[in-house]
Amino acid sequence: MKKIILFLIILSSLLFAQGEKKNLGGFSFTMVEDGTGLGGFIGREINDYYLGTNLDFFILRGTKEFTYYNYYGFLRTINKKNSTYLFNLYITGKKRFFKDSVSDDFRPYLFMATGIVFGMNFPRIEYNIYNIPMRNKYLWTWGGSLGAGVDMLFEEIRFAAIRIEYNIMPFKEKLGEKSDCSMFCIRFEIGQKF
Repeated sequence: MKKIILFLIILSSLLFAQGEKKNLGGFSFTMVEDGTGLGGFIGREINDYYLGTNLDFFILRGTKEFTYYNYYGFLRTINKKNSTYLFNLYITGKKRFFKDSVSDDFRPYLFMATGIVFGMNFPRIEYNIYNIPMRNKYLWTWGGSLGAGVDMLFEEIRFAAIRIEYNIMPFKEKLGEKSDCSMFCIRFEIGQKF
């Protein structure tokens, strides 16, 4: 696994060696089907392309989990059986479109990413319905993402972005309630050129 990560880092640094260069970095907030995520990214623009790395952290809730405030104002959660967390480290690429036909401050793009995903699950119940003890799980898998979005520049160096994407995260074993943690996401980014 260390060799694969090292290979991806070296590959991205070699691809940074050509064309007009602009470094970018920032933070992201992601809303997913069953939870939320936070992350960060760093990369470089090369003409109409972007190549970078992002690291995201997701907190997933169960499909039947429900949180509400009771009559006395206390927060209550019903059907919480698992605490599932996902970390992904992706090499990302963007292709910018309509460069000459729209303003430079509005940048639509297609997005693609691939990398590794680490998932953790901590059961909130001691035994399942078959009286088998529940154990913590730690799993690795390959993942990827496809999507489309738009970058909006402010003051030539700051930007905000919104992107709709589909994350592909299939695990070989069940992690929490499901083995395929693939999901649709809406991602918001803020960042700066440097």
